[in-house]
Amino acid sequence: VIMSGRDLKKFVLDHRANSTADNLVKRLVACDIISPAGTYRDVDYNLLEAEAQKMRSKAASTLGRVKRLAQISKHGREEQTMKRHRMVWERENQRLHAARRTLERQMEILMETHTELKELMKESMSLCQQLDTDRREFQQHTVQPIFDLKADLQVWRKELRKSTNTDLRKQHKLIKEVLDSVKDQQESVLSLLLAEQLRLETEIRDMMSSCVDEDVEEKCWDVEDDLVDDDLFGVPGEVLEWPCPDESLRCDVIREFHQLDGKYLAHLEHLREKYKHCLGSRYGGWSGEEHLHFCHIIEQYPADTPQRRSLWMDRLRREMPHFSRQQLVEHEDWYLSRQYYLNKRRACRNAWLCDRRDLLMKVQHVFEEAIWRQVAADETAKARHQQQEICRDLSQKVSELRRQKLEAMEIEATIEARREEAKVEKQRIESERRMEKRQAQRQRLDEYYSERQRLRAEAEMRDKERLAKLRADMAKQAVQDKERVEYRQEEYVRKVHAKEEAEKEEQRQAEARQLGLERLREKVRVTVESDPVRMMQSTEASAAKFSHSMNEERELQQPLFPLHSYTDQQVTSDMRFRVTAALRDANMLQTDYARCLLAHIKPSHPPRRDQESSLFK
Repeated sequence: VIMSGRDLKKFVLDHRANSTADNLVKRLVACDIISPAGTYRDVDYNLLEAEAQKMRSKAASTLGRVKRLAQISKHGREEQTMKRHRMVWERENQRLHAARRTLERQMEILMETHTELKELMKESMSLCQQLDTDRREFQQHTVQPIFDLKADLQVWRKELRKSTNTDLRKQHKLIKEVLDSVKDQQESVLSLLLAEQLRLETEIRDMMSSCVDEDVEEKCWDVEDDLVDDDLFGVPGEVLEWPCPDESLRCDVIREFHQLDGKYLAHLEHLREKYKHCLGSRYGGWSGEEHLHFCHIIEQYPADTPQRRSLWMDRLRREMPHFSRQQLVEHEDWYLSRQYYLNKRRACRNAWLCDRRDLLMKVQHVFEEAIWRQVAADETAKARHQQQEICRDLSQKVSELRRQKLEAMEIEATIEARREEAKVEKQRIESERRMEKRQAQRQRLDEYYSERQRLRAEAEMRDKERLAKLRADMAKQAVQDKERVEYRQEEYVRKVHAKEEAEKEEQRQAEARQLGLERLREKVRVTVESDPVRMMQSTEASAAKFSHSMNEERELQQPLFPLHSYTDQQVTSDMRFRVTAALRDANMLQTDYARCLLAHIKPSHPPRRDQESSLFK
């Protein structure tokens, strides 16, 4: 960004237009360095140095805080970018796994239908198992010693921290030698593996080049070919093969196809001329593997991804650090231009195909319409000629028809007489058949009514038997109910007699109590001498009155009538009460399950015999 002088003034604290000597003197006087009289004052440089040092420390702390904030912001942006990369990687991984499962299913289907492929797959599976065994053996001989050495080094470091031995240089030297030898061995192994990889890649490339046609390879890499398909250029064979009554119409159609081809060929030539800078190289100056890697990274970020260009540029810079940003941007521009050209070329080809198809359909319709009109004109002339021949034939046939009609009338009269006779005979046979049918129907009706009467009598007999059984059950229930009533009556009489006996016994006990009290009074009735202390005490009457009032109060606290019911402990101890409370708490008391459960719970004590009912038995 280019900053102008006007913008620069905003970043300068004290802006001055010119710096003349007078202005400098005024500023020095304002800063109290020069007195108004023109003499210089003494300057305390130590104080100025302390203030400058304080400003420097403050600026350093501010700069450090700004750097920390910038580092934190950069770290946050880095984490956010890596999070978005991870989401893209996961989506691509899922897509690749789905494609792999689809290919495996297709391979299974092909193996089921083709026995040759099954044998080939068995050989490939055995080869994969052999390679897996070799890989594990190679890992055991090359990679596992590295991990063992790492574990030994960690143990050695822990022991080194605890030990106080001074002879450590020899140990360090020995460990360094071991590490250098292991490193050299690994480098030699890696170089051998790299050479083997290059040899295998070359061999596979040679095999592919010998098996795959060059044209197919070019099409697979979407290489531009200047040749045009047969279905896009020239006059279709249908136009020359379809019948057309007018040859001038066919010539006009051929001229229309040539004009359409010329228009789209000119458009393709314009596209090739416009994007010839991206068609000269196959991979844009890169190698095939690097270009394929670049394309795979670009394709993982669809068009609806926010900030997709910044994301793929960040990932390209991470995965291709040997390319500069300028090179990546140039290759990106080349790749996007080439993709845009291919898309435009594909759209032009599709539009060309669509226009040719539409034009071919129109030509077919026009040819059919021309043929139909020609056929209609020929049919009209043919119909006029046929009409004239028909008129001549009709004039000859009319006389012949009259003669044949008279002969036919005579034959029809004879046939009509025979038909009347046959009709009368048929009516007679039909009437006899109807009488026989009615007789059979009447007989079936009689049988039906007799069967119905028999069924009704059987139903009435079953109803009478059922009624007699119900009456016997009701009589038995009445006898049982009478016995229950008599039993309850006897129980009531027994309770009344028992109550009368209890009252008589209580009366006898009261009379005996009165007689005992009277005898006690006779025993204690004596003459008492004057006793002032006794006079201040409570008399027996007052004490008895007090005790009587206490007894009355106790009796008032008792219930008015004797209760013959259940206590709360007896009610809550019943299983039915507890189950009902649990069902009510669970809001299930009104359900069919609760009704069925409560109906099957038996009481804790069996019911009395006089309360037993046989209604539901």
